[in-house]
Amino acid sequence: MSIEKEEIGRYVRRDVAWVDGNTSLREAIIRMAARDFDAVLVREKGGVAGIITDTDILNHVAAGKDLDKVKAREFMSRCELKGTSPCSQLSEDETVANAIKVMAGEGKHHIIVWDAEGRPIGVLSSRGLIKALREVAGVC
Repeated sequence: MSIEKEEIGRYVRRDVAWVDGNTSLREAIIRMAARDFDAVLVREKGGVAGIITDTDILNHVAAGKDLDKVKAREFMSRCELKGTSPCSQLSEDETVANAIKVMAGEGKHHIIVWDAEGRPIGVLSSRGLIKALREVAGVC
């Protein structure tokens, strides 16, 4: 198998952590750290509203933001519609090669992954793609 044919579905972290739009920056940090996640999805109105990554959090902490006053909806990468920026999204049957192009082209380290029915199933991180390169392409 090659990265041009291998689907990303098997490299997705499916045990997704969720927060709602009113969750504080402090609580998002606590939830991410407790489960060793580098991203959480934000849920509003029953759907995915956005994603918060470790980079988003570090940028807000570095800017001196109040950990208890800043809410998730204020610092997440918003996902207004499936397939639009600034929130990178792909379906689980996309190839590893395409996911690498999306991450590199958009400067992102996380992609929300959807199943065939349009439900979010997890998050693909750059670490997941490194694992794919190791397993599929024999790198490392």
